[in-house]
Amino acid sequence: MIQIKTCTRDNIDELLRVFTQSYREHYAHYWSDNGDAYINSNFNPDQLGQEMSNPNSTFFLISQGSRSVGILKINMDQSLDKYTAGETLELERIYLLKDASGKGVGKTAIHFVKDLAIQKRKKYIWLKTMEKSTAAQFYRKLGFRVIEEMNLNFKFIKPEYRKMFVMLLEM
Repeated sequence: MIQIKTCTRDNIDELLRVFTQSYREHYAHYWSDNGDAYINSNFNPDQLGQEMSNPNSTFFLISQGSRSVGILKINMDQSLDKYTAGETLELERIYLLKDASGKGVGKTAIHFVKDLAIQKRKKYIWLKTMEKSTAAQFYRKLGFRVIEEMNLNFKFIKPEYRKMFVMLLEM
C-alpha cells in the first residue's frame, strides 16, 4: 500500500536519503561530475531546513509498506507567468527510487497532488522537468502540457541535457 505523509524537520535525514539515492539513480548521467555539486548544494540539512521553513512549501514522504520510496515538494501558492499564486500550485519536486518507478507510485503521487489542488481550489498545477527524462512522457500521459522551454546553466550539466520543460495541468 502506498502512503503519503507530511514531513517535519524530524524527517530530514530520511528525505535526504531518498533525495540523494533517487537523484543519483535517475540523473547522475546528466552531469559530468555525476551530479555531486548539485546534490551537495541542494540536498543537505541546512538547505532542506531553510526550504521547510517557508510556509508556502510542504514536503511529503512517499512510502510503500514500511519503506520510503519517494518524496514530493509542493509550493501551494506559486505564480507562473500569467497564472496567479491564488490559482496555481507548483509541484517543485517529485523523486522516486528507481525500483519504485513503473509500479503506480508516481501516478498515486500525482493523484494526491491533484486532490490537494482541488481541496485548495486551484485551477492549475505546474512543474518543471528535464526534456530528456522519462518523467516528461509520464506527465504528458497524465494531462500535463508543455507551456515553456528553458535551458539550465549549471556548471557540470552536460550540454545535451540542459533543456527543461515547464508543464501545466488544468484542473
